[in-house]
Amino acid sequence: MSVPVLTFFNNKGGVGKTSLVYHSSWMLAKTGKRVIALDLDP
Repeated sequence: MSVPVLTFFNNKGGVGKTSLVYHSSWMLAKTGKRVIALDLDP
């Protein structure tokens, strides 16, 4: 069984990465998917 992985990456600051991940995770969870979201800001 393979696990799908969705990755967002952009080095530039202030482009809305956290908001994009939050809203994408919320929408996937609302459709019944199991979601884990990680923010790996240094």
